[in-house]
Amino acid sequence: MIEDFMLDFRIDHYKPKMRVYKSLSDVAIIPDLTVAQVKADGEFNYLRYERNGETFTLNKWGRKRMDFPALNELKEALSRQPFTEAELLVELFAMEGDKPLKLPQFIHYIKSKNPQLIEKICIGVWDIISIDGKPVNENHAWKYQEASNWLEGCQKAFVLPYIQPKHHIDLETFWKVYVEKLGYEGLVIRHNSQIYKLKPKGELDAVVIAINKKTRYGKPLKLLEQGYVTSLHLALINENGEFVEIGDVASG
Repeated sequence: MIEDFMLDFRIDHYKPKMRVYKSLSDVAIIPDLTVAQVKADGEFNYLRYERNGETFTLNKWGRKRMDFPALNELKEALSRQPFTEAELLVELFAMEGDKPLKLPQFIHYIKSKNPQLIEKICIGVWDIISIDGKPVNENHAWKYQEASNWLEGCQKAFVLPYIQPKHHIDLETFWKVYVEKLGYEGLVIRHNSQIYKLKPKGELDAVVIAINKKTRYGKPLKLLEQGYVTSLHLALINENGEFVEIGDVASG
């Protein structure tokens, strides 16, 4: 079971604003500069490691998580490094074997009290913010290699797969393996400070399973008393025909 707390601290300023590539052919490849990394269908988190303090993940809603297998594995690996503190940006997601699972399954697992499901939660590293309080300003290829060295041998905490393509055929091959075959959500493509995302095109239908009467912080939704439905709780149906909760959405 994951130790779970709510904080007022927010991490919105850490999440980069990404432009969108519509197709692989639109990607501008700059040799030795462009880095493409897979995007898992999970939850963006800030991760803080302190050898002599707390190590935790924090999502954009202020949910702080501690003491789960992937995080403990990462903490053990970083305890063997020369630094004592680090800040990372990561993606929490779920995996079955070598295949990443979709967001509804991740949400189901991360909320579960079943240790077997918590075991499937992984930490995918995709940026290093600081080491021992000093900002890390090297390029992302350097960061990914550095973090890969730290986490060598880890099974649940690792750098998400990446490539430095020299031409489009490299990128197309990478896409076919990780997005089409293994089922990652898409790619994050960086050219130094510029960052883009590229995803397969698709549509899905969500099911309304509840009308929310309170906010996620427990405060009553005042407009509901006036007859306005402003927040809905949604689910998807998985391949077994089961409803899997995906979260809340404003009703518009």
